[in-house]
Amino acid sequence: MSSRREFLKGVAGGLATVSGGVLVPRFAFAADKFNLAQQILPDGDIAESILASLPGKKPLIKRTFRAPNYETPVSYFNEMFTPNDAFFVRWHLSGIPNKLSAQDWRLKIGGDALQSPTELTLDDLKKNYEHVEVAANAK
Repeated sequence: MSSRREFLKGVAGGLATVSGGVLVPRFAFAADKFNLAQQILPDGDIAESILASLPGKKPLIKRTFRAPNYETPVSYFNEMFTPNDAFFVRWHLSGIPNKLSAQDWRLKIGGDALQSPTELTLDDLKKNYEHVEVAANAK
């Protein structure tokens, strides 16, 4: 098992250019060599993590309940993409609605870049726009 210092040196020096000009750390292709959870987390952190389920989510690491603060389990750190149902949950507002109605939900868009503000319903977004997925990259 390599030391944390060796791991960090390998990450810093191990960026490789792959197709499309995307930079990917060398360890992303060497899962058998590096267990990220063991390399980057303090001893005992994994063992003391409490997993809890939220509606529509896989079990996440529960940090606080109110306001919700749940982290992605470290087992997903070895994957290139984190599944949506395993993605972290944060809530920074003081009031958490008890029930959110899809029919009442609105997205309001405004600002200096628009000639006039607009408001969209969830149904508008689902029916009037193409569904796309975009992976962010380091260009």
